[in-house]
Formats: sequence, structure tokens, C-alpha cells
Amino acid sequence: MLDFTNPTWDFPVELQETYDRDGNKIEGNRVVVRTDTGEHMSRGVGDRYKIITHSDVVNSIMDSIDEVANTLGTSYEEKFHLIDNGRKLRGEVNFPDLKIEPKLDDIITFRIQFYNSYDASWAFQQQAEGLRLWCMNGCTTPHTVAKTWAKHTTNVSVQASAAKIEKGLQAFKESDTLFKHYIDYRISNDDAEKFLNDALCKTKQRGNPMYPHYNKSRREELLRMWDNNRAYIGNNQWALYNTLTEWATHTDHLGSPENARRLRENEIAKAMNSDRWYAL
Repeated sequence: MLDFTNPTWDFPVELQETYDRDGNKIEGNRVVVRTDTGEHMSRGVGDRYKIITHSDVVNSIMDSIDEVANTLGTSYEEKFHLIDNGRKLRGEVNFPDLKIEPKLDDIITFRIQFYNSYDASWAFQQQAEGLRLWCMNGCTTPHTVAKTWAKHTTNVSVQASAAKIEKGLQAFKESDTLFKHYIDYRISNDDAEKFLNDALCKTKQRGNPMYPHYNKSRREELLRMWDNNRAYIGNNQWALYNTLTEWATHTDHLGSPENARRLRENEIAKAMNSDRWYAL
């Protein structure tokens, strides 16, 4: 467990009833309130909403991480990002010594990410995955090896989710073979462009749902990244894979970079689990 109290995420919250102007309770409507300041952390939430506190998430996950680190005799680096005055939390824990190297000097380290929110905008999420180090920003691997996703309206055990970390580490170690397969599997430029178009750029055109429309700016960005990656790595599935991860993690220039990153990583994971990816 963490041996300190971090005031940025460890603050008390509770669900409180809401009332109309006449003082009558509004049925089926409550609000999450930070009790030490009185600040509302959410708009109205329904009766089914259950608080999962940031402190429960952080402490449970860090307990499991400490257990793994102590067993393996390794270290880790943690970062906690608070968004919207603490309404949202993203945690990131990197293990610089737990790594695989599918290609010489192309190193991937083990990483845990987790998300939580009080304003019902984010579900509780935890994922164990790889972090490719060739880029200073770090390109995440959307091929997640252990994941939890749960709305705040469901019964979820943060402790049980955290227990997946050890299994995720084992799966990460075994992914070396998969990454080497990506390096050896050559694909054409046309196939890569078609995959990017269909998996990530296609939208429904208003008034003409039968005819595909493409997000032009996203398409140009992805094709530029593909050209850069294949020039460095070659025309293979590894280059396309890293094009996807580069796009998912390079969001600092956007208005809501943390949320954009979360959404893009989910898009990438869906694309890589689609028939399009396996048909390359």
C-alpha cells in the first residue's frame, strides 16, 4: 500500500439527495459531493449509481503492484493525473525493468493504467499492457493483456480487478512471440491504407448512410504516421501496429488530451480485435 496520503486524489466524497426550490426531495436524483469542501463532483446521478472512490482504486491497485514488485524484486514508477478538479482520475504505473525486445533496440515495458470518475463520465477501468519506448511520449500497445471495465451502476470489486495484474504480467511476457510475428508478416501499402480507412476513418454520411464517408484530417494523420513507421520498421504488420499506438497516445495537442487518449485506445483495441486486422 502507498505509505503516504496524497491530497490530490484522497479526499472524502458521498452521495447526497437533491431538492427542488421548495425543499422537496427529487426522487431518483442524487449528486456526488466532496464533503471537505462542499463541491459538487457530479451532476445528478440515478439511484443505481455507486461511488467507487479514487482512494479505493489507487490503494487496491497499488497493493497488487507492490506484491508483484516485491515477488520479482523489481521497481516501478507511478503517476496520478487528476482531471476536472478531481472529478476524473487516471493512474499510470510503469515497470522499466520488466521488458521484452521483439526487435533489437525496440523495447516494450510492462505498464498498468487505470481510470475512475465521480461525474459518471468514465467507467472504472484497469488494464495491463505494454509500453513501447521508441517515442518520448511512449506508444501504448492496445493489445491489452488484462483488462477490467465496469460502469458505476454495477457491482464491481476493485480488489478482484487489481488481482488480475499478476496474470496480466504473465500474458505480457508471452506476447513477445506475437510481436515477432508482426515483424515477420509483410503487408502492402494498399492493404495498410485500406485497413486504416475502414477501421478508423469511416463515418456515416448524413443523408446517405449507404455510402461511406471518411474523416479526412484523421485519415491524413494516420497515413503520415504509417509512412513514418514503415520507413523506420518496414512494410509489415509491426509498422501498422505502431501507427495505431502512436495515434492513440499523441493527444497533447487536443482540447481534452486525457479523454481523447482513453477513447482512441478503446478504438484501437476494437480495430485490432476485428476481422479486418486478422484478414491483413
